[in-house]
Amino acid sequence: MTTSFTIRDFFVYIMTGIILTFSLGVIFLNEIIQCIDCFYREHQFIKELSFLITLFFIPIVYFVGHFFGGISYFSLKLYNFTERKFKGINKNEQIKLSRNKKIILDMLELFIYKLKIGYAINQFCEEENGVKMFLDNNQFWVSCAKLQVKKNYEPAQYWEVITGFYDILYFCFLFSCFISVTTSHYIFGFAYLILAIFSFYRAKQHAKNFVKTVNRLLVADSEIQIR
Repeated sequence: MTTSFTIRDFFVYIMTGIILTFSLGVIFLNEIIQCIDCFYREHQFIKELSFLITLFFIPIVYFVGHFFGGISYFSLKLYNFTERKFKGINKNEQIKLSRNKKIILDMLELFIYKLKIGYAINQFCEEENGVKMFLDNNQFWVSCAKLQVKKNYEPAQYWEVITGFYDILYFCFLFSCFISVTTSHYIFGFAYLILAIFSFYRAKQHAKNFVKTVNRLLVADSEIQIR
C-alpha cells in the first residue's frame, strides 16, 4: 500500500507540479533568467546552497500538484452542485431547463465532467452491453473497496493513477494557456491549448479503461468463487 501511494504521489502530484512549473517557466523564461542572474550577483553564497534549494523545490512542486488536484476536485463539486441546483435532488426527473441553464450545464459537463471517472461509470452503466457488476457510482466504489480488501485491485489501480495524472494535467495546461494569452504569448497559449485537449481525451479514455477493468476483475472474482 505504501508503494502504491508513493507511485501515486510521484505521477499524480510531483510530475504535474513539475510540468506546470516548467510550462510557466517557458512563458517567463527571459524574466526568470534575469532575476536569477541578478540574485546570484547580489548573493554569491547562494551557490553553495544549490543542493538545499533543489531539495526545497521538490515539496514546492508537490504542493503545486496537490493545489491543482484540489482544483480538479472542486470543479467536480461545482458541476454536481450546479446539476442539483438546476435539476433538483432527483436527477432522473425530466425537468425542462431554460436555454441559459442548459447551456451552462452542457458547458460544465463538456469541460469538467466528461473526463471524470464518475462520467465513465455512468456511461458504462447506461451504454455497455454484457455483464455489469455494478449499476451506479456508489456500487462501483464499494466494489473497488472489496477488490482492495482482497488484494485484487492492482490492475485497476494503474488506470486510476493515470486518469488522475491526466485529469490534473488538463487543468495545469488550461491554466498555462490562460497565463500565456493574458501575457500576449499567443504561440505558447495555442500549444498549451493543444496539450490541454490531449490531456482531456487521455483522461477520458483512461477513466473508461479503469471502469472496464474493475468490472472485469469483479466478473473474474465471481467466477473463481463459483468454481
